[in-house]
Amino acid sequence: MLPPPGPSAPLLGVALSGGGDSVALLHLLHRLGYPLHALHLNHLLRGAESDADESFVRSLCGSLSIPLTVRRSDPRAAFPSNLEAAGRSLRRAFFAESRAELHLHRIATGHSQTDQAETLLLRLLRGSSPRGLAAILPITRESLIRPLLDVPREEIRDWLLAEGLPFRDDATNADTSRLRARVRHTLLPVLARDYNPSAIPALARLASLAYEDERYWAALTRKLFPRFFTPAPFGAFTADAAALLRTPPALRRRLLRAALDRARLPCGELSHHHIARALAILPRASASATLPGVILRRSFHLLHIAPALPPPAGRVLIEGPGSYPFPGGELHLQLRVYNTDGRGLDRSILDGPLSLSGWKPGDGYRPLGAARRVKLTVLFQNARIPSWERPFWPILRWNDEIVWSRLFGPAAEFAAASDAAASVGVHIALSSG
Repeated sequence: MLPPPGPSAPLLGVALSGGGDSVALLHLLHRLGYPLHALHLNHLLRGAESDADESFVRSLCGSLSIPLTVRRSDPRAAFPSNLEAAGRSLRRAFFAESRAELHLHRIATGHSQTDQAETLLLRLLRGSSPRGLAAILPITRESLIRPLLDVPREEIRDWLLAEGLPFRDDATNADTSRLRARVRHTLLPVLARDYNPSAIPALARLASLAYEDERYWAALTRKLFPRFFTPAPFGAFTADAAALLRTPPALRRRLLRAALDRARLPCGELSHHHIARALAILPRASASATLPGVILRRSFHLLHIAPALPPPAGRVLIEGPGSYPFPGGELHLQLRVYNTDGRGLDRSILDGPLSLSGWKPGDGYRPLGAARRVKLTVLFQNARIPSWERPFWPILRWNDEIVWSRLFGPAAEFAAASDAAASVGVHIALSSG
């Protein structure tokens, strides 16, 4: 978790709130000889108390000659209906930006064994998944580390008092109208008094075992993911729904969660209720679900998981042979003039108001060889085109008339004559080639 200490060690960030755990962490790492840069986020939620925390942190870092970065950001402006979630989001962004700007190796936070026990209880109470029982991770993908995770809060406080090191107390931590505070001051003491004097280390041990299990599952999921999910345009993934349904439930849930995490836009968090909704559409022949930042669709035999992006809008003007991006950027349409036997589009279309756009409800035309006009929805159904591909279906238009459609080809009215010396060929390609 921590590199060897000393002047040659890489620069570590320390999340410094001014509370006892973070102050102890700063002193310990400093005494071990690590190069440090402290990070303080002032949430501005407690008025003068928040400002006093910031002043204390500035004074502490000054006395230890540790550089400090302070950010003042009010979560009420970002997400007033859920201050806890807004605070987490602001902290993640602050840490990520600081790590990049300051070239920090990792960022250490002062979470203790007691924090771990509290977090595990909170997740048990809300019916967390086995993945959630790992609670506070010792090290995260965002390079956060928790060096004090095996140390009870009482031991940290005793050390601070023995060393004569001041720290700040956040009065809101004693406010039992908040769930975490009730767990801390009511539930944990009852468990320790009436059920198990070692309740805190026992709960922390469960979290540690769950973490080890999840590390194994995460490695297995990464290995098996490409067997089940295939990348698709616009940041999406597709899978054979029947193949997923044949996997054991524990693996199925983790594969699906991995696909959701890879595809979705940053938007809120996924709960076990969201995962349950996603799993519920797998056995259904036609179904969809919209979750935070992602849309799932089951159509025919396929499951499609895509970012919650709006369908491409607008048109791209076609001004002659060449390559043209389809609105949205993942596809390109290529027009070429061939000296052929007349297959393709009549060359005269290049002289008119030609444009490229997506499918619209109600679109229809008479493909070459068809006896009458057909709606594209019928063509989609007959060709078993999944529902998620249809809004992104490239169509060439002359004003509002369809000249050509992907897969279904030229309109009869715009097709090259059989004896034409040259015709226009149309090809669709991914932007990546």
